[in-house]
Amino acid sequence: EFIQRVFAHVLHMPLGFFGKRASSALAKQIDQSEAVSAVVGAFSQSILPEILGLVGIVLIMFWQNATLALIAISLIPVYLIVAWRSSRALETGLDEYYEKWEDAYGVIPSSLEGIKTVKLSGAEDREVEAYRKVSSRAYKLFIHRAKLSNRFTFWEGVISHIATALVLGCGGYLA
Repeated sequence: EFIQRVFAHVLHMPLGFFGKRASSALAKQIDQSEAVSAVVGAFSQSILPEILGLVGIVLIMFWQNATLALIAISLIPVYLIVAWRSSRALETGLDEYYEKWEDAYGVIPSSLEGIKTVKLSGAEDREVEAYRKVSSRAYKLFIHRAKLSNRFTFWEGVISHIATALVLGCGGYLA
């Protein structure tokens, strides 16, 4: 919605505003998707340290108490199955998802490139509505994927809490 409002605002600016600025620069300012890619890049760089930390934790667990370590890791196969199903489900329809967002982001530059035509024909509201429709379709697909992701995340959390409860219960019993 933020991008939609900014796009609507920019289209309603006077024609002189567009004479001072390149349409591609305006489109880039409206579409802030590169900010998202930096977050994705940072996330992908944190995977290796997490794996090394996990290996260290498992080694320390077995060094301290092999029984509790085995209980703790006993649900890892179940967790991996849920994670695998999650990745498979989220990979399905990924092309359609990206196509919808590409369609949404293609409207902004094309409207700004033809801003004189848009302004002279009084089509600002039509262009905003076209963008609203395209971006709303993409956002609905995003929400569907987020719900699917949340469902799998819930089950991964349940499995993790069950493993924790088993370790605490067994550890308490052994104590």
